[in-house]
Amino acid sequence: MSKNILNVPMYSVRGNQEIIDEIKDEYIKGGHNLCFVQPREKFYKDLGKKFEEFDLISHALVIGKRQTLMHLVQKGTRFGIFAGTDLSIHRPIEYLQLIPMDVGGNNGIEFMALNDNFKWGIPKKRVFWDKEKEILPFIFDDINTPTEEIYPVKYEGKWGLYYSRKKVFVIEPQYEDASVIREGLWAVKKGGKWGFVDLFNRCRIPFEYESVSDFSHGYAHAVAFSFMGNDGEVLLNHQGKSVHFKNVKLYNDQYWQGLEIKKSFVNHEEYSYLVNGNNDIIIPKDKYRYLGRFSEGLIAASIDGDKFGFIDIEENIIIPFMYKKERWADSWCNVFRHDLVTTSVRDKK
Repeated sequence: MSKNILNVPMYSVRGNQEIIDEIKDEYIKGGHNLCFVQPREKFYKDLGKKFEEFDLISHALVIGKRQTLMHLVQKGTRFGIFAGTDLSIHRPIEYLQLIPMDVGGNNGIEFMALNDNFKWGIPKKRVFWDKEKEILPFIFDDINTPTEEIYPVKYEGKWGLYYSRKKVFVIEPQYEDASVIREGLWAVKKGGKWGFVDLFNRCRIPFEYESVSDFSHGYAHAVAFSFMGNDGEVLLNHQGKSVHFKNVKLYNDQYWQGLEIKKSFVNHEEYSYLVNGNNDIIIPKDKYRYLGRFSEGLIAASIDGDKFGFIDIEENIIIPFMYKKERWADSWCNVFRHDLVTTSVRDKK
């Protein structure tokens, strides 16, 4: 997994009006009113004191597609993170390197940090009510993006999974290389070959591939060991079976972008169908009385509006139509997450 070390232009904090105005706007976004003279004077005084803590500062960081209100700051050879919303240091200025991680959801951005012992960890944002200083301790050789507080980590030369809340390994370090967890499956390398395990370290796809991609929309690209050039390239589903789409457009990743369930009416009856970002109809308008959200390669579906199951993108029935709809049409109960789903059978068992 490639990572982007923060390599952004740095500016002197002395008399840089552009940076000062930027921080002022962030401070206002943080809920502070600077309409009156007294709070405005206090802002400039407090900012001047804060500027004494570091020599250089960046513009507000853009991480992935996220525009943040955080700045990289530098004192000598050490780096930290400053936030204009409250004029505070969110990550202490004591690290050799910082690498941003977009952990998604409401958790936002975290930062991998390299300490003086050349070990990686993840410091916590400084808040006065939380005495804990670290999300991950500074003991790791490398860290990958987490899935719900479970981090792929490299420890003493091997990869495992580490649960940050309990500060324990859930999979002991044992793999030669690893990627991130996607759709409940983790791409790992053992004996020079790649395969996939689940969060319980059960082998789900055998270790027999030269390279693999992470899962996306229920499928992963893989290259089997072969002496025939590109003949070894395959597309795998969650069961490790090679997939051959009838619709050849599905081999193009762009075709999967912007998937959306829409409603149609046929003979005054409501139906659901699936389109992509180009408005190509992927699942027809007049067949399913219900379609749920597309997740991990599967869609909750019902032909009669009474019995529910799951189909894939080409309408193959993966889970039979024998379950009742849970709670409401777009309930999370009807969405696969980490290769699992919750539902009820028709007799309520």
